[in-house]
Amino acid sequence: MKKAIFIFLVVVQICKAHAQSTTLSLELYGAKADGVVLSDGNINAGSSVLTSPSGAFKKSDVGKQIYITGAGTGGNTLIAQISSVNSGSSASLSTNAMTSVSSAGITYGTDCTNAFITFNKKARTLNGKKVILKMQSGTYLTSFNNWISGIKNLTVNGNGCNVICTHGAIDPLGSPHANAGLYSPSCFDNVDNNYYTNKNISDVSYGYKINSAQAKTNLIKTISPQDAGNFNVGDWVLLYGLHHEDFGGFPPDPRYFEYAKVKTIDATSGTIYLDRKLVNSYDSGWPDGLLKGGVGAPRIISLDRDNFTTMENLVMNDITFLPFNGWTGKYAVSIRNGRFELYGFIRATISNLNAPAAYLGQGKKLIINRTTFKYYCEPDKVLDSTIIRSSNITSMTNAGGLNVLQLLNSTFNGPLNASPRVIYMDGNTFNTTGTTSQSLLSIAFNKGTDSIKIGSNIWNCTNRARTALFSPANSIKMTVGSVVDNNTVTVPYTAFVRDKNSRQVTPNAIGYTANKSNKFVVKRVFRYDADNIGVMGTFTQTPNPGDVFVFSLAPNIQVLGKQTKNGSFAGQYKLFQNVDTKTNLMYKANSYK
Repeated sequence: MKKAIFIFLVVVQICKAHAQSTTLSLELYGAKADGVVLSDGNINAGSSVLTSPSGAFKKSDVGKQIYITGAGTGGNTLIAQISSVNSGSSASLSTNAMTSVSSAGITYGTDCTNAFITFNKKARTLNGKKVILKMQSGTYLTSFNNWISGIKNLTVNGNGCNVICTHGAIDPLGSPHANAGLYSPSCFDNVDNNYYTNKNISDVSYGYKINSAQAKTNLIKTISPQDAGNFNVGDWVLLYGLHHEDFGGFPPDPRYFEYAKVKTIDATSGTIYLDRKLVNSYDSGWPDGLLKGGVGAPRIISLDRDNFTTMENLVMNDITFLPFNGWTGKYAVSIRNGRFELYGFIRATISNLNAPAAYLGQGKKLIINRTTFKYYCEPDKVLDSTIIRSSNITSMTNAGGLNVLQLLNSTFNGPLNASPRVIYMDGNTFNTTGTTSQSLLSIAFNKGTDSIKIGSNIWNCTNRARTALFSPANSIKMTVGSVVDNNTVTVPYTAFVRDKNSRQVTPNAIGYTANKSNKFVVKRVFRYDADNIGVMGTFTQTPNPGDVFVFSLAPNIQVLGKQTKNGSFAGQYKLFQNVDTKTNLMYKANSYK
């Protein structure tokens, strides 16, 4: 009897799980994965007859959308429909060519734009359920690339399909985001279902300023108490502040940030209680609104507001984003055409995905498995944790806006420059060229890297000009503008930005003058007045205007495994180039020294 009850309960739970998910397909809304890409199109100006020696036109192609690169007005892409099929290598179009072309790019197939839009609208209405999008093998054509955004819980099963964004034929000089293979907006964007923008001020939100808050507490207070009324219990929120490099640009590049959920709200006092303790401390005096109007003072922004819904759980499997040969504008370079742009999520797992390049940002946890980015990958700002596993990536740059980056069992074939707070590398093959002239891989400690853990990796040491596996940049400088008192100096804002002091002139940073005569331990960085940054701390002796303090940044480095060096110049490669002597460098037994 007990066994029967147990089986019954299991069946009930399985049924509930199925009831909480909805499976959709693009074909349900009229899509067909029948796109074709050719590269030998010929058509004369004033004619509607297209020929392609490699073509295989069929009667069923009549009515399909077709794009002929260069055959439109002024050499733009011609957009037409196939009106009749003359032979396998010839078709007549609904519109005459305006420009003669030969050996031109051709893309044709069912225009699936409305199907992608309709799917997105439908899936947004199912926020309480897991949405599963089942795609078909073949190639989808769509001018709408924003089809995953606003869906809280989405799994995309690509089944080996390709997706081509054809928006470049409509707007060749428009925003590169509109012409990416896939684009999900940043958590700072105000979006709707047809979002394409060049980031006008009305298109973005930065949230609400907060009072100073200490790490290990679970509450913050908005400076204006009424601002807390813009949040709801259960909202995902992002707390952030202290710009990492400069005070302009989009999206913000904060030195400190974290994700949490709203637990309770006291709208009278402006207090927002979070579901977890703060990892970082936040100072309401951090510089804000200087020069380019940038965002530096600490803020809290809802990720579940009226004009933005974060993707709480995203899974994408077995899909390829292809470049569009009909996009010929000035932005249509290899690292943009077909690019995978993923922003505005809490958890995302990407597996078996291929794209020319990737921009990744504004998310809590990102896992990338068995993925190829042919040209370029940039983890870009406000990423909490990123794991890249068993993947093939040509070039990786920046990664300065990440808290944790793990590179595992992957191959890197081009320039590699990564500067997260914490980086762990194990099981990788580096056929790389660092952005410095000395190394194969560059990690810039002066961009905020605190900890490096190095497992066992393989290095291609065939470049005669290189002498090290790693070439970290270890220090930055701060020039005193004026002396306020024994504990406070000012730095002109322009010098602060030029020397990039905001990267690491942060609480507990230690600087010395060149002759080591004056030591400075930083306690606070804040906006002193309209033109100056105030830096408060402890000096061993009162500084003078013009004194230059060098902050030697010494992260913890653990070499946990063996570094295998292959290639004809392996003998000349040491592990680190120019590592500061204060760096806490630790080797495990049997690791390479």
